[in-house]
Amino acid sequence: MQVNVVLRNARLQDRKDLMWLAITDGRIALIGPEPGAPDALTMLDLTGAAVLPGFCDSHVHLFSSS
Repeated sequence: MQVNVVLRNARLQDRKDLMWLAITDGRIALIGPEPGAPDALTMLDLTGAAVLPGFCDSHVHLFSSS
């Protein structure tokens, strides 16, 4: 499996044992502890920033938009 992006040094869902997230073809492929992140085309160090996957909701409340 070719990993496109690895996000390292990240906070994943308040799990202190998980430190990296690998993305392949736009989808989360693997997560895990340090060390152990796979090689990837792009490695990003998030310096402890939170990663919150899955928020794809775009909507409008009609009564408050006018």
